[in-house]
Amino acid sequence: MQNTQNKGEKQASSPLLSNGEDIDSYTVSNLISIGGFGQVYTCFHRITHQRVAIKVEAITAKIPLLRNEALCLHYLNGRHNPHGSEPREPILRFITYGRTETLKYLVMDHCGANLRELKRATPNDQFRYFMNIDGTYKKRRPSSPFHGTLRYASVNSHNKQDLCRWDDLWSVYYIAIENMVGALPWRFITDRAKVAEMKIQYKFNTLQYGEESDMPQPLRILAYHLCQSYQDPDASFYTIPPYGCIIREVAHDLDQRHFYKNSPLDWEVEPRSTRSVADSCGDYGMGLMTNLMPVEQPLYECDGEQSFYCF
Repeated sequence: MQNTQNKGEKQASSPLLSNGEDIDSYTVSNLISIGGFGQVYTCFHRITHQRVAIKVEAITAKIPLLRNEALCLHYLNGRHNPHGSEPREPILRFITYGRTETLKYLVMDHCGANLRELKRATPNDQFRYFMNIDGTYKKRRPSSPFHGTLRYASVNSHNKQDLCRWDDLWSVYYIAIENMVGALPWRFITDRAKVAEMKIQYKFNTLQYGEESDMPQPLRILAYHLCQSYQDPDASFYTIPPYGCIIREVAHDLDQRHFYKNSPLDWEVEPRSTRSVADSCGDYGMGLMTNLMPVEQPLYECDGEQSFYCF
């Protein structure tokens, strides 16, 4: 868990499963992580001994999210791995979703080491060189409650503005800075207004990016486009960010550092074979998502409209 946590994260409950307990066709091995919005366990298939990750959520959860996560993962699998072969994208494989009398569970691929733990294991806590169903966008609302984690949320979220894709990129920007620098300037500040003020006024190019003398070029390009999006918030809300340009900058920077798409990660024995990230950035249509999951309850609705967070 991070040092600065959301209120929901502070209220993490005791484990819902025990080592050796059976769930579906799997036996629980150990707890991976626990938080305010679910728990993840390492499990093994009782016959094939396949290792999987199972995320569980109590039936009594005040904010049930696991079904939506399962829907999204199932949709991504259907879009990028439609024939059940090896994934063309680095997307977790959806295995199954179900429920018992006390909890809901999502069975999926077991990943490698936790990114947060890898970051903490590096010197100085830094990285080494290393819509709607019909495809239309939701209408921008005049205001919206604060969304996200205080540390990474965009200034729009602080100002209670409706969020869009640019706000996701602001979070990417902050996370990238944290990983390269070691900590964000507001890491230990819990006052939301003070954090917002620092996000607006802080000169991020003055930070020390590992052994770099300046902010890396991809971050400068990303910062430029993010600042441009603030010039006309109403128009940029519906504008697709220049993902291709940003990804090309990142890919070029990695190439200059001799890191390639098939370079094995620390925990991988053999290189992965995946499509280039830049090549996978051309499709933005949502398409129809039908017959994905058994419907256990209606999707959340507000004033007759489906929730933006549900497909």
